Amino acid sequence: MVQTSVEPTARTVPSAVGPRRDGGLRFARLGIIAALALLYLSRPSATTVDPDIWHQMALFRESLELGYIPAVDRFAYTPTLPQSIHHEWGAGAVAYGLVTTFGGSSILDLKYALALALAVLSVLIAKSAGSRLPVFAPLCVPAILVVGDAFSPVRAHLYSLLFFAVLLWFFERDRAGHRLWAGACLPLFVLWVNLHGGFVVGAAILALHWLDRRLQRLEHRHVLAVLLSLPAVVCLNPYGIGYFGYLWRALTMARPRIGEWRPVWDGAGGIFFAAFLVMNLVLVYAIATVRRRRTASLAIVAIMALSAAFHQKMLPFFAVAWLCYIPACVSRTRLGCRAIAVFRRFPEALFALSAIAAMIGVQAAIEAKFWRLRVPGESTSQRGREDIVYPVGAVDYLQSRHFRGYLMVPFAHGGYVSWKLHPAVKVSLDSRYEATYPDWLVEEIFRLYDAEPGWQKTASKYRTDLVLVPTRTKLAKVIPQLGWRRLFTDRELDLYARPDLRPEMDSVVGRAAEGTFP
Repeated sequence: MVQTSVEPTARTVPSAVGPRRDGGLRFARLGIIAALALLYLSRPSATTVDPDIWHQMALFRESLELGYIPAVDRFAYTPTLPQSIHHEWGAGAVAYGLVTTFGGSSILDLKYALALALAVLSVLIAKSAGSRLPVFAPLCVPAILVVGDAFSPVRAHLYSLLFFAVLLWFFERDRAGHRLWAGACLPLFVLWVNLHGGFVVGAAILALHWLDRRLQRLEHRHVLAVLLSLPAVVCLNPYGIGYFGYLWRALTMARPRIGEWRPVWDGAGGIFFAAFLVMNLVLVYAIATVRRRRTASLAIVAIMALSAAFHQKMLPFFAVAWLCYIPACVSRTRLGCRAIAVFRRFPEALFALSAIAAMIGVQAAIEAKFWRLRVPGESTSQRGREDIVYPVGAVDYLQSRHFRGYLMVPFAHGGYVSWKLHPAVKVSLDSRYEATYPDWLVEEIFRLYDAEPGWQKTASKYRTDLVLVPTRTKLAKVIPQLGWRRLFTDRELDLYARPDLRPEMDSVVGRAAEGTFP
């Protein structure tokens, strides 16, 4: 027989006795809140500029010169799709406006502002749903671990997370009998459509919210009206109805070479995978003990969990939904009541644990130098290479030699090169992927850097002038043996000219220095 939910009562959760105990509880609450805040802030303390922001800003800069947002690619010399529909063009407009007005460090300010807004909304939703602090606090930790990877400064993904939380807040207002949120929903989606393609997640959970209200015979026409208006809203973008073609391609294509699109068991770090498993075990427990009125909330969490299992990119959405709803569900169970009772009995011990957690968060943020925006030209991590190391030295070398031509680049470097060297230099590829490049070309260039059979043909058939080669790739070991001339080298990257090309540029051994933003 399934155990029904149990509301905390005076019998199951004894009230505090005496002013001393009340003081200890208040002290412990403050300690827990401070610890959670510091742990959360330690997650978005990564300050390496996101690789996508370069091509976003490059597109908007080009658009300002043209007077319109182009639907045909202007940055690559390799074959591209007939239409280049950049679903993050609005994120590029925001970033470009900020950095040209307030300087590069404003990107960090934007990131922390978005992260803070996301945290406030998540806490408000959890509180509205009925979450209790002694339950919310421990369940917050795995969610903080999982959500943190979305905080690269500034990834357009973060806008989607924030709007996702706004939509969940709208649902809470709807359950409370308020309907004004429906009027604000369409402007929200207009912004969302032009900032990031993640608005499809919002459309899906909006449909789920409508279905739940319809099945429960609650007022649902206002939700249906918003849903039926969404196709028209999607057309309010620079590409018009062409956006639908992009969406179909983006939602149905495979991305085997991109780590964040792989299943969570394929490449996710051990601690993140463990946190994901713990969160799903708690989700199963919540589903087994939930009251019917929270069925829609748990359905949202379950769908996000399933999506995250197959695509790591969805992990932050799962973390936000889980944090908003699962602590509230667990707070109503016998396990939640026991957690509240333990908190009331041992507030000092819990405060001590919170203080330790807070110190860990502070140390992590300080080690990351959360106040300093970085464009790393070489790896400084003691645990290995940086996730992103930019070709700072090679780009400075090409800029100082006034090079004009075609440059073969790895997936993550194309946007940086375009921002720094366009229009003099065109690139082979950048991280726009589904927006601009055919699948076969992406695979071809990945195979080139893996030095797989046929790589020489790939390097030459597009009239490539120079090849940017990370020293850690297999290509770096074989390209010198086949007549390619090395023009530049540092600890991280080499720059080679094709055998039949004799550019009037001297060979340089450089030092990979820190780059600048923008």
